[in-house]
Amino acid sequence: MILVIGACLIGAANITTLATNSIYTQQKIMLNESTVQPFLSSQNIEILNSLWASDCNQDSEWIFGSESGPQLWHITDRDAWSGDFSLGCFDEQYFGYANNMNLNYALANITLDMRDVLDMRLVFYCKYITEDSDDHWGIVIYDPELDFYLPHRWDATYTWQQLPYETYGYHPLWMGEMQPMGEYQSFGIKAAYDHWYDLGFFRHPNNGSRSYSLQIGFMMYQTDESGYTNDEAQAHGDYWSGVFIDDVSIKQLVINSPPDPPSKPNGPDNGYVQVAYTFSTSALDQNDDTIRYGWDWNNDNSVDEWTSYYDSGVTIQRSHMWNDPGQYQVKVLAEDEHGDKSDFSLITSISISDNIAPNTPERPTGPENGKAGVSYTYQTVTTDPNSDTIYYLFDWGNGNNTGWNGPYDSGDIIEISYIWTTKGDYDICVKAKDDPNGDGDPSDGLESSWSESLSISMPKYHVSSFIKQRWSINDFLEYLHYLLTN
Repeated sequence: MILVIGACLIGAANITTLATNSIYTQQKIMLNESTVQPFLSSQNIEILNSLWASDCNQDSEWIFGSESGPQLWHITDRDAWSGDFSLGCFDEQYFGYANNMNLNYALANITLDMRDVLDMRLVFYCKYITEDSDDHWGIVIYDPELDFYLPHRWDATYTWQQLPYETYGYHPLWMGEMQPMGEYQSFGIKAAYDHWYDLGFFRHPNNGSRSYSLQIGFMMYQTDESGYTNDEAQAHGDYWSGVFIDDVSIKQLVINSPPDPPSKPNGPDNGYVQVAYTFSTSALDQNDDTIRYGWDWNNDNSVDEWTSYYDSGVTIQRSHMWNDPGQYQVKVLAEDEHGDKSDFSLITSISISDNIAPNTPERPTGPENGKAGVSYTYQTVTTDPNSDTIYYLFDWGNGNNTGWNGPYDSGDIIEISYIWTTKGDYDICVKAKDDPNGDGDPSDGLESSWSESLSISMPKYHVSSFIKQRWSINDFLEYLHYLLTN
């Protein structure tokens, strides 16, 4: 289960609720830059889930504007970290930017609601050259309710990661989340928001009420130079001045909690040694993480066997056999894909005893004389000391047998029919096998001894038999088969 803090995203025309957590709401505290990091470090796992992402190839993902000077932010195919396009701030004709340009911005086309937010971050790749140390670009936060812009320069001191500033802002190589300098491109929106709130920002100018809505993006904050091709850029083989941004995402920090304890294992309450028994359970993870299950088959509070991962809420099954008789307690815990474990489930008890083979079946009863090619029926019966269901195997004395037929209840008289196709004398016998777990598969059962044999005699066919006994068409066909094969 993952606790998601940062309840809503507000789109252009509607509100989409991501998650609501009453526990956090009841214990709500306002976190600022100095308190948020120690609080987070005490949690098990921190995960950044993407709330919004742009690969910077569509104008519709952005809102462009300028308070003064030309509007230069746009989607361009001149350079990109990935794919064919990026978000650039420069003039396509001169490949630079204008002098005395101020508040030239590109905002992500999404509005954030900052109530109950633990942390949000803006993550991106960047590549830039500014011509003068007084030319500044950076991140901007905009309050659409108050129509207020707050730019953040690289040399600001109130963010979690300090962004470096070099003379002339020279960074001609792509830097980003996965690069050696990747932390520089992860901006703590929550920390900056709370800091600016503490300074008095994001309050309504009339009644002083706090505003919770904001948009975030990039801004060329101010320029004192024209930013056209400069010596620093040419020395590195780059002939441009401006900013490129690519692969932008707004991420939300969530605190991972373990899955709910699995349901009490559902399975038999008694069984036999060396027989596999199946138990089922399920668990929920409120963030729909995948879950694996750890089974404790002997109640020693340690996991004896792990399953593979399953979707949250899916009922899973696991089979186990015990080698020794005794009373066993079965329980199970769940572990999500991030490694957080639940408590153990309630216990299911199972009594394991030694299985006892069925008693030897009675000697088969039925016709002791007959004719080859005619079907004859034989009966037998036995019981199982454990009242397990029983399967029977008849040996017909000619190298053929029935295989295991069943299941039958213990003590039921059963009948099996057979046709001998050749004349001769035969000894038939039968044995039984139990199905200790009642799953329809007697392979894990125990066999009885063979019964006493019943001797029978099958003389050869006589044509007159067909007329005198008024055989059925099936008997006649069996007789033809006998004639053709003898």
